[in-house]
Amino acid sequence: MNMVSSELLLGLAQNIGLFAVVAVVFLQIRSRAAGWPAPLANALLGLMFGGVAVLGMADPVQVAPGLFIDARNVIVGLAGPFGGPLAGVGAAAVSGAFRVWMGGPGAVAGVTSLTGAGLIGVLVAVAARRSGRFGNRHLAVLALLVTVMAPFSFLLLPPDMARRLMDTALVPLSLGNFFGTLALGTFLRKEQERLDLQIALTESQRRFAATVANLPGGVYQRVLGAAGRLRFPYCSPGFFQVMGLPPTERVTLEALNRILHPEDRPRVYASIHASAETLDPWNLEYRIVRSDGEIRWISASSRAVRRDNGDIVWDGIVTDVTEAKRNEQALIQARLEAEAASRAKAEFLATMSHEMRTPLNGILGFARLLLDEDLTPRQNHHARLVRDAGRSLLTVIEDVLDFSRIEAGRLVLTDTPFAIRDLIANCAAELLVRRRLVRILLAEDLAMNRELIVAMLLGAGHRVDAVADGRQAVDAVQRGVYDLVLMDVHMPEMDGHAATRAIRGLPSPVGSIPILAMSASALPDEVQRCHDAGMNGHIAKPVDRAAMLDAIDHAVGKVQQYGTATAVPVAAMGMGALPDTVAEPIPLRQPLDLAMLRQLSDDLGEDACARLAAAFLDELPRRMSRLRAGGVAFVLAGGMAVEAQALIAPSASLGLVRLASACRALCAALRAGRRDEAAGLAGSVVDAAEEGARALREALPGDRAEALFKSLAKDIVRTP
Repeated sequence: MNMVSSELLLGLAQNIGLFAVVAVVFLQIRSRAAGWPAPLANALLGLMFGGVAVLGMADPVQVAPGLFIDARNVIVGLAGPFGGPLAGVGAAAVSGAFRVWMGGPGAVAGVTSLTGAGLIGVLVAVAARRSGRFGNRHLAVLALLVTVMAPFSFLLLPPDMARRLMDTALVPLSLGNFFGTLALGTFLRKEQERLDLQIALTESQRRFAATVANLPGGVYQRVLGAAGRLRFPYCSPGFFQVMGLPPTERVTLEALNRILHPEDRPRVYASIHASAETLDPWNLEYRIVRSDGEIRWISASSRAVRRDNGDIVWDGIVTDVTEAKRNEQALIQARLEAEAASRAKAEFLATMSHEMRTPLNGILGFARLLLDEDLTPRQNHHARLVRDAGRSLLTVIEDVLDFSRIEAGRLVLTDTPFAIRDLIANCAAELLVRRRLVRILLAEDLAMNRELIVAMLLGAGHRVDAVADGRQAVDAVQRGVYDLVLMDVHMPEMDGHAATRAIRGLPSPVGSIPILAMSASALPDEVQRCHDAGMNGHIAKPVDRAAMLDAIDHAVGKVQQYGTATAVPVAAMGMGALPDTVAEPIPLRQPLDLAMLRQLSDDLGEDACARLAAAFLDELPRRMSRLRAGGVAFVLAGGMAVEAQALIAPSASLGLVRLASACRALCAALRAGRRDEAAGLAGSVVDAAEEGARALREALPGDRAEALFKSLAKDIVRTP
């Protein structure tokens, strides 16, 4: 390359250097026109590229007198790829117009060169847009085409001028166009990519800020340094609002200690360090105390990441969940109240079942005994009506309990497969079991119930011994030999559960004797407690004779007979008739309702009524002595409730209305935990019992009652 070519190349390089202004103006227009309409922005870019080309033509490189070259094609060719087709056309038009204005023999060739460069730039821009982006490949093609196109414009010059230009400027012009296009295009492309990234970053920050502003809480970044220092590089405005901090305050460890609830502060820091050690997500609910003293619940959630420098970073959110916590507490309180209501209903149903089953036991039982006697047709009809009415009431009780089980989700329906052939084959065995004379021990504290159940069992052919409490039952099974024990659940001294556990602790075969529970409560919890105590079955009061005999046959049929026992029947006792006439009805405030007593005598018969009254009067002093002597321990152990509960049914049946009412009030106070009130009510029970006993003795014939009371203990209950 000769000296002239080197000087031309240096001049072109200086000319191209003027185009550095393109980058500055280009970035200004792109950054400011981000929201402008695209045609307007492209038109401005076209004017900018054309103006810079005019600057290049204003300071050209002289080849010969009257002959100049410059790098105008470089800037016009780049206008299309970086400003769009409209910018490419605009740049070519502006620069071409200026070249026409300059005139001279090279004007036509110059305009043709500018037009070709602009057209090449537009075509490359269209191709790049189809492929997705303007890359290095497109830039190289653009540089090559602009370089090749420029010499063809020499053909439009006069021959001697074209020849001189070819000899002196072809190589410098080609090198300047090619490398100038590559250099300036690469610079513009890098700046455009940087600007696009900046715009994308700005948009991302805008979206992040908008998202954070719409969150129902705040966003934060917490960093635990390698030295153990805790800091908060970023906290959104919502964070300050949730935490109750001034927006201008810097979030530091001291500020965090100030607002954290003292009871929750150790737990918060312990959970942060645990998350830092395991890198598990940090999710915690804790309390803060705002500057006005208000306590708020905060829910925080974040993920832990360990940086290369050892720092632990949590990016997360905080939300105010105070209202949710209040709703949760309200739901818990509502659940507790619902459970309390359910328990109260269950207790009510248990009490109702016990209170109604106890008198029904006597009604249905004695109705059954009456039907077994030789009655006139009219008497038989009346007895059946009594039995049917009692059964209807028992059905109502069972239905109510079933509804309670359904509401509690504890009604269990069991599908059990069976074979008719097996049922028929077992009939003979079942009949043999029914014909067996079963030795039974009955444990029942109420004399009336003892007499009734013993009569039912004797009528079925069984042999019976009867005791009055669980301790006597344990002693009896060790001395006698029985096939089965009927165990009342609620008894003094030792209840049925404790007695059953004591019997189960005895050596076999005594410890394995079948035991059937008898209780006025048929709720699932009571049946389960009986089963847990070791009982083999449950018979609900009032006792249905057929159901009781079926339960006995079923229980005895499953075990092997292991001995014999001597039956001790209950002695039959007579009693004179009650007075034939009754005075005017006694008001409810009187201790004895003679009308009720007379009705009981008509229903059971005079002898049976007299025996029940005598048994009640015999037991009453012992129960009253226990009530008088019972202290706090007696109340806490449930002894007072047992005594009062045992008196309700027989006193009501015998017409002792004041005593029955006082016992009910005492039971209600004990169930509610009102022990101070129960002490006064216990005195009312004792007073009502003394008045009722005197009234009942006066209502019974004196000559027969005295002898009856003396022989009651050995005639009503015989202890083996």
